[in-house]
Amino acid sequence: MKLSLLLAAALTLGVLALPARTAAPVPDPGSSASQSALPEPAPGTQTGSAQTEAQTPASNESTSRTDPSSLTEPPALIVRNQYDADRVQATTFTYAWTTVLPDGMESSRIACGVQPMQMESLDAVLYTAFPAGTLPPAAEGTSPGGLAPAFTLDFGNCPPDSVTAHRWKSEDLGRSDLNGLWSEEVPVDCSDGFTLLPLGDGAFVYEISARWGNDNYCVYAFRTVPQVRPQA
Repeated sequence: MKLSLLLAAALTLGVLALPARTAAPVPDPGSSASQSALPEPAPGTQTGSAQTEAQTPASNESTSRTDPSSLTEPPALIVRNQYDADRVQATTFTYAWTTVLPDGMESSRIACGVQPMQMESLDAVLYTAFPAGTLPPAAEGTSPGGLAPAFTLDFGNCPPDSVTAHRWKSEDLGRSDLNGLWSEEVPVDCSDGFTLLPLGDGAFVYEISARWGNDNYCVYAFRTVPQVRPQA
């Protein structure tokens, strides 16, 4: 009875010390402790961060660019006219290519071809004239026919590290002796992809030399005809 009265008095006066419960610290969301405290996701499910990455367009080249060493041969080169009025796949000539196999071993291939101008003919033809209705309205004081040619070089998901270009007159195609033939280097704008900026249109043979790193390179070629592509 006395014990009960003492307990009641202590509770009334607030002097009874009950054991304190210490609250668990809340870890910082970005800390390793917080990440380790999270439950492991079930197999086959995506975490919140993975879903965010999937919905965000890839801005890093490494996520979209194909590793050259994963290919067994150089990528195809598609050449497009302005406004995509015409396009053609360039012909592949000499190249050297090293592939890294699944077991880590390297396999190298070398294809030695003739110089493009020594070919009797070149089937890769880009027609540079614009079909009716393909040009946008000309700006005031300008003429659509006076547009300087510009050709886009598209290597797909495997763009090279460097590109150089030269051109010859198509009338000299098939010559075995190239000494003394007219030729010129063609500027390549690499600021946004690869764009050839030749000084004037006409019938020419273009040689494109592309390089990936120190080991992989390829020579492509196509020719231009200043006409509208004939209807098939």
